[in-house]
Amino acid sequence: MPLSFKTLTQNIYLRFPIRFFGLYLPLEIIYYIVISASHPNGKLYSPFVMQYLNIMNGIRNILIGISQLVLSVFNYSTTRYAEHGLMINTGGKVSVNNACLGYSIMAFWLAFIFANDGTWKMKAKWILTGLLAITIINVGRIVFLLIALNKKWSLFYSIDHHSAFNIVAYLFIFGLMYVFIRSRREEAI
Repeated sequence: MPLSFKTLTQNIYLRFPIRFFGLYLPLEIIYYIVISASHPNGKLYSPFVMQYLNIMNGIRNILIGISQLVLSVFNYSTTRYAEHGLMINTGGKVSVNNACLGYSIMAFWLAFIFANDGTWKMKAKWILTGLLAITIINVGRIVFLLIALNKKWSLFYSIDHHSAFNIVAYLFIFGLMYVFIRSRREEAI
């Protein structure tokens, strides 16, 4: 019997990795293409992509906007500066660059849920849960970092907050994966 894509995806042991990498890898490639196409110095620069398809700016705007809202609840007045920055007006500022967006973690989560069996409604619920969790963790990092900088908590100057965010976010996602797998097993019983 000749091997075909349909035959491979029907194999229970190959279905998950084919689906997972079939979404994860294109999402990562799109990420780097959009970064290059949306930066004036990029090799693939396109004003159209910069204006209409720059998903990184969309994610950044959401993170910065929610961070500003949270900080305002704690009576911190903030200003957005440059393209990527947020600062507390009395001191402390951060730059939310492309590497700070959590895009790869989001792509990982999307690919994991997509690769599993289930209805689109169930998958949409889990995808939104994971993306919301990643966003909350990232906003928490931005808010905490700005407050720490504003209050000059020297302990936090030496911490690599990017790596710390990745560790916390992936641990949380792995926890969500565990809950997801357990709930799928309970549904099967």
